[in-house]
Amino acid sequence: MKRGKIATLLAAFTLAAAPILSNAGLVSAADDNYSTTTPNEVTVAIHKYKTTSDLSGKTKQNADFDTKSTSDLKNLLGLGDSDNLEPMANVKFEYFKVNDSDKLADLAKKSVKELEAAYTTNGTMTTDASGLATKVIPETDYGKYYFVEVTKTDSAFETAPFLLEVPSYISGKGYAKTMNVYPKNKVTTPTPGKDVSALGTNDDSANVGDQVKWFLKGTIPADIDTYQTYEFIDTLDSALTYDKSFTPVVTVGTKTLKAGDDYTVTEPTADSNVFKVTLTEAGKKKAYDAYQAAGKTPSAEEIKDIAKNTDENPFIEVEFATTINEKAVMGKTIDNKVTLNYHNGGNVSGHPESDTPEVHTGGIRFIKKDAVNKNVLEGAVFELYEADGTTPVKWTQAMIDANGSTGFKDQAVGSQVKLVSKKDGTFEIKGLKYGEAGKKNEEASTQYVLKEVQAPEGYNLPDNATTTVTVNKTSYYKDPTVTTPVAADPVEILNNKTPNLPMTGGIGALIFALTGLAAVGFAFYEIKKRRQA
Repeated sequence: MKRGKIATLLAAFTLAAAPILSNAGLVSAADDNYSTTTPNEVTVAIHKYKTTSDLSGKTKQNADFDTKSTSDLKNLLGLGDSDNLEPMANVKFEYFKVNDSDKLADLAKKSVKELEAAYTTNGTMTTDASGLATKVIPETDYGKYYFVEVTKTDSAFETAPFLLEVPSYISGKGYAKTMNVYPKNKVTTPTPGKDVSALGTNDDSANVGDQVKWFLKGTIPADIDTYQTYEFIDTLDSALTYDKSFTPVVTVGTKTLKAGDDYTVTEPTADSNVFKVTLTEAGKKKAYDAYQAAGKTPSAEEIKDIAKNTDENPFIEVEFATTINEKAVMGKTIDNKVTLNYHNGGNVSGHPESDTPEVHTGGIRFIKKDAVNKNVLEGAVFELYEADGTTPVKWTQAMIDANGSTGFKDQAVGSQVKLVSKKDGTFEIKGLKYGEAGKKNEEASTQYVLKEVQAPEGYNLPDNATTTVTVNKTSYYKDPTVTTPVAADPVEILNNKTPNLPMTGGIGALIFALTGLAAVGFAFYEIKKRRQA
């Protein structure tokens, strides 16, 4: 995509108070701008322009600080005769005399207030109707100067901060008495970002059927009010179903925009799993006002993981919801990114994609066996609980759709999940959340408790009928990322047979009882006989 847009050009011209030079030539000879000895003062002259042409990569430094006619300037930028350059008035710059050792990258990290506190030699300069701003620096204040634009203007990019060494010596010419500079412009075409569950979060997990929220984010270009198009296009993964029960929310900074007036929503359909939000003219104007009030928007890098939308650093935010459906592959990330479609009404447009947050869901496999001979066992019944062992895992319709009906007991929406070992001894569950928000899929895991409540026929329940198991990326498939994943090894659940002892009340017990009674009767008879004798 092109990175330029309705751009501004910062240009510096010589001759204080001189009008914009025509294509015919210069007012004075170029050599008049140089001195072989250190001048008593140096003038920094800045001209601010705007153009509807794409200036990405075209803005160049004016290495000799020479003057430029309009024609020279267009040649420098690679513009044609039909391309316009319009001066911009009332653009304010602030300058600071900094230390010789200070670097541009470090200074750019400081706010204007921080700069004002750190450097006592400072001031402002503002462009006039011709786009000209000048500052005369006397010999006593010579040194390194840092310039930063502090006024954001209509249809304009912010000029990137720049450094000047005053005075500057030009080899073969001398010291420039007026320094004509052409610093680069900051490109402020919009950049998208995307999060899951909460701003600043790129990874999360959920049960199949549970709601998953997504956050679309976009930086605000300085001239968004002139944009023809600014819209988010989100093509949902097939494992995600758009949740119509949640009404999308669009905000700029802390201000909530109004559906219909400020933006329109296009919901996914059976034929197209695309979610789209488009700003209206009113919505773009509100975003522009937010940018103007703050004087900034997050950088292209910052927007990826920014965790708060504030009036001091606003961006455009869209919150909407989906659910995970039965098409999800257990243990595989469900990646979802957004495309930001923009057009400035001129020759600059783009379709950048965001970073890629993900959500995942998992499952686990089991097999029931004889503890001694390892034969598989059918008919064992288990209840499934959360890690605390007391909170039951309950069915949703989406979980029923994902698992089917085989291998379960009393299956119904809202009832506890009960699993039954099949003829081959196997049983399984799919669509379980694993890992906390912010945990990458590779590192995420969650424990569940499986409680046996009915042993197979001829077997006893174990002394400890509960088994703690771990659901993670590879608990259902060995490698869920391949085209044809292979089943993970099942967790073995063992049972012992019931001992083969005589039943209480059987014939053996009866014989034993009769024998005992006969012995007691004989003893009583002998005692009575002796007393009579």
